Amino acid sequence: MRHGKLLIHNIAKKKTMKQKRSNNGFTLIEIIAVLIILGILAAVATPKFMDMQREARIAKLQKLKSHIETTVLMLHAKAGLVRVIYAENGIGHFVDYNVQDVETDVVLSYDYPAFIDEIAATMEWDYSQFYVTPSKVFWRNRRGYRHDCELEYIRAKKWGEKPKIRIIDDGC
Repeated sequence: MRHGKLLIHNIAKKKTMKQKRSNNGFTLIEIIAVLIILGILAAVATPKFMDMQREARIAKLQKLKSHIETTVLMLHAKAGLVRVIYAENGIGHFVDYNVQDVETDVVLSYDYPAFIDEIAATMEWDYSQFYVTPSKVFWRNRRGYRHDCELEYIRAKKWGEKPKIRIIDDGC
């Protein structure tokens, strides 16, 4: 019978040792396994997150392009309502007023706006993420301007031709 008591005493002693060890924290193996899993998750998630940012910048440029196309057509219609005197090279101008009654002198090239910065001045939009020149709109980031993430405006060069607007998104 004594042998049975010793066996029960040894089992109880092992349980208390296990309980003591479990209170000490995680083992090195467990920590390494968690770090490996986190590393794998980061390696998978980071490229997808970066691609989502690129897609968002391209979508914003597409929205801006659509807004500019609408504004170009509106200014073209307004130019048809007022008397515009054109030079031999197809350049003329008229004065437009935006929503806040701010006057903008719009230069026309063959009955369409000639410069994107004048189009932008007549629009209601947020310039903070863009840098606008007479022919291009560049995406602005913390390090400066992205010249490979832009919207380009090519003015009309003859009567009956519409201006062209294209998105360059190689570096968005």
